[in-house]
Amino acid sequence: MNESRVARRVFVLGATGTIGQATVHALVRRGHDVVCLIRPKARIGDSPAPDDRHRLLTGAQVRFGDVSDPESLARDGFRGERFDALVSCLASRSGALKDAWAIDHLANCHALAAAQNSAISHFVLLSAICVQKPVLPPHLNAAITPYSKTSRAPFRCPTR
Repeated sequence: MNESRVARRVFVLGATGTIGQATVHALVRRGHDVVCLIRPKARIGDSPAPDDRHRLLTGAQVRFGDVSDPESLARDGFRGERFDALVSCLASRSGALKDAWAIDHLANCHALAAAQNSAISHFVLLSAICVQKPVLPPHLNAAITPYSKTSRAPFRCPTR
């Protein structure tokens, strides 16, 4: 079997957003075992009810936790289980500096650290950062720039 056809166990963050939902559906369609960590009060479109969240992420296992809390990410998300890849579709809701720093940067840094600690070999960051508000302050731009570079060296997230 072709390596690209092998089913993988994939952990997805940001699954309730437009890009996240499409990513989850694509992974499930291709036969991957998908686990999503979403906020306990996450909304998908106009559907805040838990049953609707599960229905809209059909085929994926849904877990509830706080992506901005490294302990919740480990306890409620990874649960000490093995994953082949982590796909982050996390995005701040407002694009405001505080929200962007907390989600687009820091939560992804926590996710990357958790992936490295869990020996996850692939970390994919799907980001539309700068689409809403294309001008970033220099410190945030510096924090995001390393994501765009290809390197086999372990990535370390810069802080302010």
